[in-house]
Amino acid sequence: MMNAPKLRFKDESGNNYPEWIRKKLGDIASFISKKGESIESCYIGTENMQQGGGVKFSGSHKTCRGNIYECGDVLLSNIRPYLRKIWKADCYGTCSSDVLVIRPSNKVLGDFLYFCLNSDVFFDYVSKHAKGTKMPRGDKKSIFKYALEIPSQREQSKISFLFTKLEELIKIQQRKLSSFEEIKKGFLQKLFVNLDDGIPEYRFSEFNDRWQIYSLSEVTQEFQSGQNIKSDQIHQTGLYPVYGGNGIRGYTSTYNHDGNYAIIGRQGAQCGNVSFSSGKAFFTEHAVAVKAKEGFSTEFLVFILRNLNLSNYSDQSAQPGLAVGKLKKLKAKFPCYSEQLKISDILFKLEKQIDIIHRELELLNIVKKALFQQMFI
Repeated sequence: MMNAPKLRFKDESGNNYPEWIRKKLGDIASFISKKGESIESCYIGTENMQQGGGVKFSGSHKTCRGNIYECGDVLLSNIRPYLRKIWKADCYGTCSSDVLVIRPSNKVLGDFLYFCLNSDVFFDYVSKHAKGTKMPRGDKKSIFKYALEIPSQREQSKISFLFTKLEELIKIQQRKLSSFEEIKKGFLQKLFVNLDDGIPEYRFSEFNDRWQIYSLSEVTQEFQSGQNIKSDQIHQTGLYPVYGGNGIRGYTSTYNHDGNYAIIGRQGAQCGNVSFSSGKAFFTEHAVAVKAKEGFSTEFLVFILRNLNLSNYSDQSAQPGLAVGKLKKLKAKFPCYSEQLKISDILFKLEKQIDIIHRELELLNIVKKALFQQMFI
């Protein structure tokens, strides 16, 4: 059987490239431990390496001493390898001794080596051979013995180009997601007021009345926990979503609420989280259904509840929980109904856009993973 992946590129004549050859990492790359100096903004420690690839540099210009890395080297965090921190260097700098500098030889392209090592298979191998328990470290000798399947450099180049473009698209989506989340965060800070303030910093021009203080019981017509449901009635798919203490648990064939509701997770690790449900749904006893009374917006209430940081009011026990009676006494400031609608409309539109970007990012990662499984051995 030919030693090649399921999906591969063809050469210019439409033929397969030569078979892939098994090599040990130590045969195609070397560890670099040469000492040198660089400014801190180009210094890499395990703490500023990111899971799955990437780094966050500091802005400092202090001089730091460490192992030298160069553009094209692959840097691998050697502490707690299960965190899967890796980066392909695009500049010159220095790094901590806890970061391995892997320099490809002329037998393999740096980009291809990076994609080979930025994989579940490699990190599982390193974790399996790591030494230590509290702070396990990868074993260099074992890492050197890691076996890879290597194609011709022409095929390496085409594979690397494809995955580089995919990673660029993923990074664009990540930056877009971060930007929209920052915009939402800014709106939440500027469009709302706390109990000590009269009017928000950002405001629609047609409104100038001061916001009024109300307790949550004064602005709601429903504020109570849902009902118990047996676990065998909850499925991965179904007609109606089931909301529990940590959001959607699954789906079921019956519902106990119909309409727009703010839902508070009452119990569990994420108690105090607030979500929004529109239409028919089943709320369990670990979820609190909240519906605004006439003259107040349930959608606006969602953001008021989130701004109250409800997790701060949970019982300090092994199983954190929120008391409905205590929550109903909490107070917040509300504008007139028309202003509530305008604020909630712009924030829901932002959240919808964030959800779209998040789904697109998830899809890109799924495509990348699927292609990796098909195009590498």
